[in-house]
Amino acid sequence: MTRPPSLMQLLSLSFPLGRLFGFPLRIHWIFPVFILMEIARFENRALGAAVMGFLFLSVLIHELGHAFMGRRLGSTVREILLWPLGGLAYISPCRTASDDLKVTLAGPLTHLPQAALYAALLFALGQPPQPALLNPFSFTPEPGGFWLLALQYALHLQAILFCLNLFVPAYPMDGGRILVALLISRWPPRRVAITVATLSFVAGAVLMASGVWFGLFPMFEAVQIYVLMSQGMLEHHPMFHLAPRVRSAPVQRPTPVVVPPVGRKCPHCQRPVNPGAQMCGFCERTI
Repeated sequence: MTRPPSLMQLLSLSFPLGRLFGFPLRIHWIFPVFILMEIARFENRALGAAVMGFLFLSVLIHELGHAFMGRRLGSTVREILLWPLGGLAYISPCRTASDDLKVTLAGPLTHLPQAALYAALLFALGQPPQPALLNPFSFTPEPGGFWLLALQYALHLQAILFCLNLFVPAYPMDGGRILVALLISRWPPRRVAITVATLSFVAGAVLMASGVWFGLFPMFEAVQIYVLMSQGMLEHHPMFHLAPRVRSAPVQRPTPVVVPPVGRKCPHCQRPVNPGAQMCGFCERTI
């Protein structure tokens, strides 16, 4: 009788998508489920499918930004995992916290040229984008045809993904990684871990309360950080591999006391004499 999958196994379930630019691609099961749920919310299902296509493309480009920067800095990209809030690029540890920060920032910054491209396309179609489209908290599209609406949604998605990944200090979003990269050389690792885990749990709870049900992931990752910290294995977490480790001071061993061998005595001063010697060392040097 097989055991049912644990919560950790369920939350990590993903499927291969092949390779792109030499990077192995996988997709988390939550991404297609999320896409289907979002398409169902649109009255125009074709428009919903187009918007979700833009979301998939944006997430893929975001993760490629991480991967290309990691490759440029000498790291190995093991795989790219796609999920709704920007995905995860599994990259071997960088040599410095500064390199970690560069790799992390490379993902959110890809949304700037994407936003510029969609804004340019809207201009080309005769409908200049309104500043309200860059508001990540609300969205009111201007009336228009199919592609005008789709491009407005695509531009709005860039604002959402950019702000969520850059300004929400919760792991596994990039804001949590950026916070660790900035603090790891200034604070003790345990203090950084407590700060990021707490913020991740709170951010996940807020997302869940707002109806964003995959806010469960930051909450789950916060628990994982606390567990590793309680086990003294914090450096095994991908965010804390550069954390300075506490090393114990070397043990000061007492200098051994050399006891002169007991045996014959020196004929001059009656001190003990080493085996095979005619007199003690003192008399040997002075006589």
